[in-house]
Amino acid sequence: ARRLERTARQLSDSGANVGAFDLATACMELQQRGRRGQMADLDGPLTVLRKAFDRVEAEAQEMLGRSN
Repeated sequence: ARRLERTARQLSDSGANVGAFDLATACMELQQRGRRGQMADLDGPLTVLRKAFDRVEAEAQEMLGRSN
């Protein structure tokens, strides 16, 4: 639970720093669950995180493609 909390906090901070607020919000949900020790039924929040990450990745790829 501690590891989930710590990792989610780091990803949340990083996401917020680059303007990926959906990613940061998804990570905050996981961080809170880790803090409360709620390690069961993480499929929903992890799916939300994955979709947010995919959007960030697609945007980054698009930005990189524009700079070439």
